[in-house]
Amino acid sequence: EKFIKGYTVLRGSAGPFTEYWTDRIYSAGKAYFEGKLRVTGSLTAHSYTNIGVCFATEKGVDMSVRRETMALGDNEERLYKDGDVFGIAVDYDNQVLYYRVNGRWMTGEPGSGSGKRLKTGVEYRACVLTAGTTSSGVERGERQSDSTWEVNFGNKAFAFPLPKGFRPYQG
Repeated sequence: EKFIKGYTVLRGSAGPFTEYWTDRIYSAGKAYFEGKLRVTGSLTAHSYTNIGVCFATEKGVDMSVRRETMALGDNEERLYKDGDVFGIAVDYDNQVLYYRVNGRWMTGEPGSGSGKRLKTGVEYRACVLTAGTTSSGVERGERQSDSTWEVNFGNKAFAFPLPKGFRPYQG
């Protein structure tokens, strides 16, 4: 895929965002992964930029419940900038997603039960959304900018300690 270079997920050329997901599917256990936000041409992340888990489907993912399963809610993207590191800890046994930014847990520490609730009986994949200025926006004079991700599923050392009881997503 021309939009994936090593561990960096780039934005596709069509539309305001591009979604990417892992082949690995989970419905049980406790898994963790990280993503470093990369922002070019702008001070903060674009709308639609996000990281978390998505419903697994035969063809990829179902993004219809993005707000419930992704780290960021509506309009929170602009709070984050180039280099911010997001940690995603998903407790599939108790159906809770926790996330942290730059080491600080935003939804409470894993095990606290205060994270985002997941649906029971559903399979999930890790996923990211990249975003940026559309080609029509550039034609109207908007400055080209992109928000992309450098993802780490455990193939190298994490930026922050692995939460107790969790394993690397690809572990």
